[in-house]
Amino acid sequence: MALKDRILQKFSNHTGEYFSGEELAEEYRVSRAAVWKAVRALKIEGYDIDSRQSRGYCFTDRNDFLREEIIRSAAPEIKYPLYVLDEVD
Repeated sequence: MALKDRILQKFSNHTGEYFSGEELAEEYRVSRAAVWKAVRALKIEGYDIDSRQSRGYCFTDRNDFLREEIIRSAAPEIKYPLYVLDEVD
């Protein structure tokens, strides 16, 4: 699983909590720059992530996106393929 997907999973399970870049870097054994790039990529994808100096990153409650990784982390018993579409007719 890509770093940004692992960070997204953590954020979605802890909405409203702040995590420092250093804390995330240690947890995932990557550099703080790699964490910054992953968070930046999530922001570009449209996720609302608050960034504050001295506090870190926070996944806000204004995120209502569904992703396969989030669904599977919430319901690991699902074994069949999942298809998450951006929009449907």
